[in-house]
Amino acid sequence: MQQGWIKIHRKILDSTVFDNPKMLKTWIWCLCKASHTEHDVTVGKQMVHLNPGQFIFGRLKAADVLQMNDRTVYDYIKLLEKLNMISINSNNKFSVITIENWALYQGDECVNQHQTTNKTTNQSTIKNHTYKKGNNGENEKKIFIPPSVEEVRAYCFERGNGIDAESFVSFYESKGWMVGKNKMKDWKAAIRTWERNTKQGGSRGNAINTEQRAEYEKFSL
Repeated sequence: MQQGWIKIHRKILDSTVFDNPKMLKTWIWCLCKASHTEHDVTVGKQMVHLNPGQFIFGRLKAADVLQMNDRTVYDYIKLLEKLNMISINSNNKFSVITIENWALYQGDECVNQHQTTNKTTNQSTIKNHTYKKGNNGENEKKIFIPPSVEEVRAYCFERGNGIDAESFVSFYESKGWMVGKNKMKDWKAAIRTWERNTKQGGSRGNAINTEQRAEYEKFSL
């Protein structure tokens, strides 16, 4: 287990991550798991060299520690990757996760904040919400956060529609969460549309993208 401290910028309060308790828990776990020093670790019969900000990831072990479904952990890890907060290097045995800009925010030396003013960073901005002015003059969030399988499953259970949550998530992940030519804005509305299509004899809800499943299995450890 890693020892010592991690640093968290106060701007995390304004971030997408802070608005989602499970994603925040996953992010803090990643920061705590990351190595502070350069060293080698043994994974099975293989020696792996880790740099500061890196750690070995396995979704099953992570699910046990985080007390989440392993698919949910996978969803949030992939979302952190999409937000450019982490990068993932996988093989058929394990994955190495790298915290982006680790040295900038976790290094021993103080960093001049002006150097990061116009940069895309992970922990200070963590993909801050972008805003637009509404008709009432108030700021409105327009960023879309993909749902986890558990969130989709809970909503489908509430509606009693029998939709397979993994099929729904896999389908729209493969499309980059696009609806036609536009980015999805409301995943619950997409579920209701899926529900209507299913009642009308649509079959798209039954297929799981095999490439998505193969990528998912890379995270087993």
